Amino acid sequence: MIYVGYQGIGKSSLGGTDKYIDLESSNFKHEDNWYKTYSNIAISLSKQGYDVFISSHKEVREELKKRKHFFKVICPSLKLKEEWIKRLQKRYDETQLEKDYRALENAKSMYEENIKDLLKEDDVIEIENMNYNLENLLKIRHSIISNCSMVSISGKNFRCDCGANVFTHYDDDIFECHGCGK
Repeated sequence: MIYVGYQGIGKSSLGGTDKYIDLESSNFKHEDNWYKTYSNIAISLSKQGYDVFISSHKEVREELKKRKHFFKVICPSLKLKEEWIKRLQKRYDETQLEKDYRALENAKSMYEENIKDLLKEDDVIEIENMNYNLENLLKIRHSIISNCSMVSISGKNFRCDCGANVFTHYDDDIFECHGCGK
């Protein structure tokens, strides 16, 4: 599954644990068409069964849509603007990283525009308050029986239309493809 996450939601904190990967976009931006390479890597990791956190840049979302790859957006609500900027300021004060400074400045000038744009996407998890647990937000309403299942039908391995063959199996016999989320 690919999760498009707004800056400061906790992608880096959760990435690197269990099956979560934080694919840092600042490592790609020095090349032309960086978003294509970035999206390719995210899709590949997702098809291997990982949950991949990626940046919320519009060109990345458009590339995923163009490639018909499902994603979920995670972003704060519009009402959290002031608190979110304080959060990003605190992060920058602690790290002094250029990428955190850019995130802070972007939020100061573009928060409302960015969030409104993200809220237009098809599948959005909206953070309603500052006391949230990202991993809990990602849990789907069903209990997971198996997180990385390969499905066989009549003895033959099943592949989704997207080409992936790894699925999450829920307790109500629903299977969700790791490649496209369907």
